[in-house]
Amino acid sequence: MGMSEEIRVCRAVEQLLKDRDENARFGDSPVDLTPPNLPEGYKVQDALIKRYQDRGQGIDGWKVGLA
Repeated sequence: MGMSEEIRVCRAVEQLLKDRDENARFGDSPVDLTPPNLPEGYKVQDALIKRYQDRGQGIDGWKVGLA
């Protein structure tokens, strides 16, 4: 059985924060941390925003990517 959604979201957020703090280049996410669906992807986004706010960092704008 795979990782629970809550654990996967938390691990994805931690990895994104770590990469950002280290100015690492964003590449492909590890398969085990990649949200399997859009609702879980939004949970990662919401949790990441919350963590930024908890650290005193606000959201200055949004970027949209289309493919």
